[in-house]
Amino acid sequence: MTDKIDRIIGYFRNHMNLGIDVNEIHQPYVGYMTSKEREQDDELEKQNKEKKMRMKYGKKWRDKSENPSQPPLKPGEVRKWNPDKKRYESNLD
Repeated sequence: MTDKIDRIIGYFRNHMNLGIDVNEIHQPYVGYMTSKEREQDDELEKQNKEKKMRMKYGKKWRDKSENPSQPPLKPGEVRKWNPDKKRYESNLD
């Protein structure tokens, strides 16, 4: 067991001395996912997307994701309702 560890440490030392990034050469092993793990991963990704959309657009994020009629706000922009014109006006215009 110690011989294997010594060989691995020596391998990394040699690559570090050469100035080669070990992460570029050897990608970490990604095992095959079972169907159950894949379903869990997809579900987690879907939940994260929903949370992200909720943070970005607020309570009515589903309307924005299905029909984005208005462009998103610019940095520092605030839109306020103008009852005289009966529409939203931007503070940047």
